[in-house]
Amino acid sequence: MISVTKNNYYTPVGSQQTFSVDISPASRRPNSYGEELILNAKEIWESRGTDKIYAMYSGGIDSELLIEVFLSQNMEIIPVIVRLLPNYNAHDLAYAYSYCERKKLTPVVIDIDMDDFINSGKILEVSNIVGPTAYQILPIIYTAMSLDGIVLTGSNEPYFKPDDNNIWSYIEKEYLCVWTRMYNAGKLTGTPSFHSWTPETLLAFSIDPQITQLCNNLLPGKKGTFSSRGEVYNRMFPMPPRPKYTGWEMLENSELFEHENLKSIIEFQKTGAGIYKLEYHTLLNILTNEI
Repeated sequence: MISVTKNNYYTPVGSQQTFSVDISPASRRPNSYGEELILNAKEIWESRGTDKIYAMYSGGIDSELLIEVFLSQNMEIIPVIVRLLPNYNAHDLAYAYSYCERKKLTPVVIDIDMDDFINSGKILEVSNIVGPTAYQILPIIYTAMSLDGIVLTGSNEPYFKPDDNNIWSYIEKEYLCVWTRMYNAGKLTGTPSFHSWTPETLLAFSIDPQITQLCNNLLPGKKGTFSSRGEVYNRMFPMPPRPKYTGWEMLENSELFEHENLKSIIEFQKTGAGIYKLEYHTLLNILTNEI
């Protein structure tokens, strides 16, 4: 059985003002971040039994990194591309299809008619099952729950950002933990936290030279690790640059974005608005406590 994080070392608890994360320390000094990801892939692969392994693939670098790690070890992983009909995520789809063609991968492509998904109230039904989260997550997690096998995502990559005093902290948001809730509830098998599946993986990312410089204010002008994470990834798994899209521009510029069902989802998300901040050096102290 594949746990959401290895030995449940990373556990979100509470809600809103009480939302936090319990983090257990690493048991050894980590290898490089890329090497730790390979160890994660090997362990998941060896635990798969007869199940297929799927990767929810948006065309972004986080899900692409997940696929690249498995491919580097000649382990089969099937990209799952969600096509938001009629044409809402065309930008992302173009890159995702191109990537799969270059890598000679045959993706599973699943269509979601977003007009019907929202107009019919299906998005509200899924939200009632999942709980408060961003509307963008709902069609993706709905698709993931239809898969029969091990489902991996790159949705929980480590994230650091500074406050107004340039004190950097590790950030977790309650509404993003919806994936963890669904795995723990048995709605999904696998993990949404491949990029930080073990404490050693999280520590390896946190002490990568790029992140160390960033979180010690040696790279002025940066507002978070969102752009810098690519440099960490590229150290072992080079990825070509790509257009920067959220994948939701077309929907947000359409009349559908004003639908009352979608507005209800956006309001519901606010009930899961807890944010957990753990100062960078405190996180390092926790993770290295037993090394």
